[in-house]
Amino acid sequence: MALRNRKLPRHILVIRNSAMGDVAMVPHALRALREAYPDVRVTVLTRPLFKPFFAGLDVDFLEADYAGRHKGLRGLLRLAGEARRRGIDAVADVHGVLRSRIVGLLLRLHGMPAARIDKGRIEKWFRLGCTNPAASPLKHTVVRYCDVLRRLGFVFDDPQPAAKPVRPNPFGEKKGVWIGFAPFSAQAGKTYPEDLAAELVAGLSARYDRVFIHSGGGGEAAFAERMEREHPNVTALWGRVRFAGELDLIANLDCVVSMDSLAMHMASLVATPVVSVWGATHPALGFLGYGCPPEGVVQLVVPVRSTDSGAASSAITAVCAFRRRPFSTVWRSACRSVGRRKPAVEAGGFDCLVPKDNDTMETRIFLFLTLGALLAGCRNSATAPKRVRLNVEMSVSAGNRAALLENLLLLAEASRAEPGCIGYEIYENSRDSSRILIFETWRDAASLEAHQQTEHFRLRAPRNRELSETSVLSRFEF
Repeated sequence: MALRNRKLPRHILVIRNSAMGDVAMVPHALRALREAYPDVRVTVLTRPLFKPFFAGLDVDFLEADYAGRHKGLRGLLRLAGEARRRGIDAVADVHGVLRSRIVGLLLRLHGMPAARIDKGRIEKWFRLGCTNPAASPLKHTVVRYCDVLRRLGFVFDDPQPAAKPVRPNPFGEKKGVWIGFAPFSAQAGKTYPEDLAAELVAGLSARYDRVFIHSGGGGEAAFAERMEREHPNVTALWGRVRFAGELDLIANLDCVVSMDSLAMHMASLVATPVVSVWGATHPALGFLGYGCPPEGVVQLVVPVRSTDSGAASSAITAVCAFRRRPFSTVWRSACRSVGRRKPAVEAGGFDCLVPKDNDTMETRIFLFLTLGALLAGCRNSATAPKRVRLNVEMSVSAGNRAALLENLLLLAEASRAEPGCIGYEIYENSRDSSRILIFETWRDAASLEAHQQTEHFRLRAPRNRELSETSVLSRFEF
């Protein structure tokens, strides 16, 4: 609910210090606020590096220096004092970490209204096990930022996607089609495999006039520089342009291929088409670049077993067709083959946990889902219908493995179409091909019972038991 102020704030302090992609989503919310309330003054508390994100917005900056003058509690006291001297009369904490909460509290002690972001951690946590392709996405992070401003009393609509700006091109006159490629991320599960990245760069450089590789320093820069040496129309951006210049370049590109990383959000700020690739994360949790259409999303399937899959060529086909066909169509094969690893069984859903290629991660996933099912009960009343989780661990002989997997795929596909099915995931052990894990989530016991009466279940379930050597079922209600 909005704070009960008779008078709207005139000067807002908006706090967001990291991460870079999250900061890059703040301008969308501020753009909507400024369109509705052009006379409201906005000061953004952030790091100096992030100022280019806010180009074109009439905002001020309060630079955070947490390694220097704003370090520790004394530094935060100094920071709150600097905000008061600027005439701040309200605080919008869209970060919600300890530092921002302390600054907000210090300013509240001086009578300033403050609102803090609701990150929706609980609903995101419960959504992790969902693989239903029809599952609706959770509230977008940009909308959550807007909600913080609304709780200060402002009333405005969610922002429209950014319009295409006219920005200078740091690489001179553009001739032909220019493509950006951002294969890196701080997280290993969000980084495109280097060998496939090299193949993709080779294919893009053969088709398009120029290819720019977005990267950080170190090994990322070394890869980009190697690609530049091997392909005359490839440019490594590291060290060539500053942060603002990179954003200017993205505004002049025809398309950006990016992992779930900063480049995707930078492209959304300047309305450049994006093909976004998701591995360990998924866009339904609210992190998709704002205004990026879902047709441009690639949700990777669980990588399990090595094979010569041609993932890079599939990705190249996707990029070359981004103007002519839906993204979901052109990227379908790339989703199935990324990382030179072919999934033994596709999870088939939009939201998918991605285990790493080892037994430890597989065990963690199994335990995580089981623990989640047990802990989830605390959010439900005793009278409410309880969801049902089935965890099945199976073993199969080498001779029956192919037939079992085929039967499981058919059963999973039919089961996901049932209205009571929330998720149906299948995983195989990458080191022990005889072990298979199945995770089913049903809306309630009645849905599970209805499932067990279906023709596909009566046909496929007995066949699964015939083909498997052992089958251990665990049932949980939550």
